Amino acid sequence: GSTPPSHRLGAISEVGQIAPHGGAEITNSARQEARQPPKTRVFAHKTLGTAFATAVEHNLLWELDQMKKTLLAIALASSLTSFGAVAADKAPEPDFTITGNFGLFSDYRFRGMSQTDTAPALQGGFDMAHKSGVYLGTWSSNVSGWANTGGNGQEIDIYGGYKFGLGPVGLDVGYLAYIYPDNTPSPSQGTREFYVGASYGPVAYKISRTTGNWFGFCSGSSGSIYHDLSLSGSLSEKLSYSVHVGSQDVKCSTEDYDFTDYKVGLSYDLGNSFSLGVAYVTTSGLKEEAKDNFTQSGTKLYEGGAVVSITKTF
Repeated sequence: GSTPPSHRLGAISEVGQIAPHGGAEITNSARQEARQPPKTRVFAHKTLGTAFATAVEHNLLWELDQMKKTLLAIALASSLTSFGAVAADKAPEPDFTITGNFGLFSDYRFRGMSQTDTAPALQGGFDMAHKSGVYLGTWSSNVSGWANTGGNGQEIDIYGGYKFGLGPVGLDVGYLAYIYPDNTPSPSQGTREFYVGASYGPVAYKISRTTGNWFGFCSGSSGSIYHDLSLSGSLSEKLSYSVHVGSQDVKCSTEDYDFTDYKVGLSYDLGNSFSLGVAYVTTSGLKEEAKDNFTQSGTKLYEGGAVVSITKTF
């Protein structure tokens, strides 16, 4: 039972225990101080809280930065895709374009007159156009014996010209040769024409003038003029219409071959560049003596009739 050293009692009293054996009494201020948490612990808690808040803030800033980068990458990719699509839409125009057409017709009508004695005709042609507006083309059809007398029953057309625009008006200037191989009459039925055309919206007009005889009908028929006025448009996505009126003025001192022709037609898009067409064609104004020249084997080539066709373009 030895008494513990007094400095140990004092040490115990400082932490809030009652000191026996006459140890010093704990004052009120000492008790209050003993109830408070250690200052070093409070400081540690504050430090941890600040560090946690800082870490959270840094993490949010990092996530926001990553989100910005992601959105920027998406926007850039979208812009590149859009640019690529626009670039694809604006592909450079080719210097030359070649197109073609073939068709089977129940009758070949030229300016209202049947060229096949109202029999079927197989027709087709090719066109080559330069982006400048210059073009060349050829077209062919079978014809009857009266249209190519003594020949091989064929008509071949060769033409060329220049198309250009003047504001909203489209203009076309060209030259056309109607060739009938092995043709024997004199003057020949072969004919040459200059033409000038203009179009505005659905309306088109063309004037053609011969440089020699007019299809062999009259030796002095150079300078014969044909006026061609047409209206065309769409009735629906697949159905289109065309209306035409033409006036032929034949320069001939011996007979009057002048006449007017008309055509009203519909065309239906069958898909794959095939079209089904139906038209009604007729003429008026022929003098009686001229009608004899347009009557072959009892067939009146100038009379009105329907033409059904199926065509393919490519």
